Amino acid sequence: GIHALVVSNRNLETFGLDESGKQALSLLQSEALTEFKDKFGTDIPVLVEGRVGIINLDGNGDKMGYLQALKEAGAVGAIVGGGLAANKEDLVENMKVLSKL
Repeated sequence: GIHALVVSNRNLETFGLDESGKQALSLLQSEALTEFKDKFGTDIPVLVEGRVGIINLDGNGDKMGYLQALKEAGAVGAIVGGGLAANKEDLVENMKVLSKL
């Protein structure tokens, strides 16, 4: 069976990332995702990949706005890795931000 669905900010043709985060939000709000949930049910968790925890939606440095928008659009978690932190203090701060998703 299907255990999770991942929506991504990654361009699958170039493997570049959508730094605005709009691609994942668009996918979360898409008719295709609605159809997926209609067919497979709403119990399958939807995760987001690609610059989550780094993107700030408003351009004001606040990462929480993007995380909140993802949550409101139906994401229940994220896959993170690249660029988590340059040092221990950054890692701790970023993990606090991500834990709120």
